[in-house]
Amino acid sequence: TSFETGRWYHVVGTYNGSRMRIYVNGTERGSNTNRRGSIDYSPATFVIGCYLDDNEFYPLEGFISEVRLYNRALSSQQIRNRYNSTKGKHATRPKPPVVLTNRELSAGPYLAFTSPSEAVVRWETAKPVPTRLAYGTTPTLQNRIDLPKKTRQHEAVIPGIQPLTAYHYSVGVEQDGQTQWLEPATGESDFNYSRPDISAIESPYAQDERMRKSRAAAEAILAATGIRKGYAIDYGCGEGRLAFALASRTELTVIGVTADAGEAARARAALRRAGIYGTRVTIHHRPLAKLGHTDNLFNLAVSSELLHNGVLPGNRAELLRVLRPSGGVLALGGLPQSGLAKLITGSPLARGTTTEASGELLLAKRKPLDGAGEWTHTYGTAAQTANSGDEIVNGSKMALQWFGKPGARGMIDRQGRNPPPLTSNGFLYVQGDNRIWGQ
Repeated sequence: TSFETGRWYHVVGTYNGSRMRIYVNGTERGSNTNRRGSIDYSPATFVIGCYLDDNEFYPLEGFISEVRLYNRALSSQQIRNRYNSTKGKHATRPKPPVVLTNRELSAGPYLAFTSPSEAVVRWETAKPVPTRLAYGTTPTLQNRIDLPKKTRQHEAVIPGIQPLTAYHYSVGVEQDGQTQWLEPATGESDFNYSRPDISAIESPYAQDERMRKSRAAAEAILAATGIRKGYAIDYGCGEGRLAFALASRTELTVIGVTADAGEAARARAALRRAGIYGTRVTIHHRPLAKLGHTDNLFNLAVSSELLHNGVLPGNRAELLRVLRPSGGVLALGGLPQSGLAKLITGSPLARGTTTEASGELLLAKRKPLDGAGEWTHTYGTAAQTANSGDEIVNGSKMALQWFGKPGARGMIDRQGRNPPPLTSNGFLYVQGDNRIWGQ
């Protein structure tokens, strides 16, 4: 049976051992006798509001007010009585009128999450006109933002974004004295990867010489490397001052590692006071000689221990192992350049990085992996060789490297013959449904 989105329905399904029936709003709309006998109950989890099996999860886009289960098949009259007793309890908001095409709009609308609690929608019109944005967590689009200024470039901010929520939105343009609306689009906050902005958070540390030195080092490191997103490791992090200084000036997620349990406890306490522990900075207490992190992970590596005490702790090979190939940077400071150079010479870092001086810092940039290939086109290369040229991968030594997000949701269905993931210069590019990821 057909239905309209944005409208409440009373739906009942019955089976009496010989006939299945479906009722909508108290009226029988369909039946069949394809199945007979006792119900063969599935061993799978019983779920309401979604389709779920071993490898698929499709949640309902809408609301369920009430669910009732009976151990018998209700009669038509019982179903009609139940519908009549409840039909006035659910008001349906009117949807805005929708047109499938709108010649006034030349680009968009596009939704992008700009913070954990905000999203911006941008669109472009063919000529300067006022526009409107309708949005909401249901297709009824219960919220409106009017943009009365005549311009071609338009944007509106959606505030109060909630986690794990789908937001529907539509753009309206005046045509012939009426607002014409585009078909609503949907953006899901599951894909909101923005980091909390902590630039205005007060430092939880005393403004002493160590904090001053950490701030100055963070500013110098960021100016020299240009790395402001991704993951950073503070190898020998002390009480977390440099980690805090880096996180508060960037979108980096910073992992501090120390072998000293007391330092780890004090660092965690300070970062919790600032309200950023676990979201922007995390402290790991473990031996520095053998980190628990996966290979090729960090965009940036620093060392508070070296900065403040002139000693680079741990294992140089471990630092190289966790640094991202093709551009991950180890930024060293706290000694004269000659002393910093000695930390590299004769170690695995000397073979795996290229170094350059930058002010009081020594930057060691990790080289590409020897023998690493690239898959830059659908069939490997522009010559369609179906071969990346990789000399590293060995089927007997492969293991899973877990990145977490984005996961399967947001991907284009495999039957659609969508372009494959591509890799170049150490980055993996994955095309999804109206989105693209780079890792």
